[in-house]
Amino acid sequence: MITAAEWTLLANPLPQPSQVELENLAARQMLEEHPELFSIVSPVQVKVLETLALSHPNRAFVQLVLEGLRGGFWPWATTVKEGYPLTWDESKQLQLSTEKEEFLKKQLEHEVGLNQMSQEFGTELLPGMYCMPNFIIPKPHSNDW
Repeated sequence: MITAAEWTLLANPLPQPSQVELENLAARQMLEEHPELFSIVSPVQVKVLETLALSHPNRAFVQLVLEGLRGGFWPWATTVKEGYPLTWDESKQLQLSTEKEEFLKKQLEHEVGLNQMSQEFGTELLPGMYCMPNFIIPKPHSNDW
């Protein structure tokens, strides 16, 4: 069995996004106009890792990992598909009990506080965004959500 550290010696560099993705003007414009919606959050201290990896023999792999930690990983992204709309909104106005509504608000605040969800940006979806419905269901064998 090989360790993760040993694997990095042999790993192929991560693929770059396709040319179609790089030329997606709507996505590029949204990223440029709303960088606050796409923060890169990681416990990895990239500068420290970069210093520690200076002598790593697989430079191509290391450089692309560092680049991904700084700017995000999206090597296999496919955002342009024939027949798919630029945006899609499946949000629904649900009638929630007070208990469910309070849980949802607290959960959203918690996720935003952890930088795992962006702040509100309005009611209109931006180009390339899809909004899918969210539901609140009880945990199995519990009264908790």
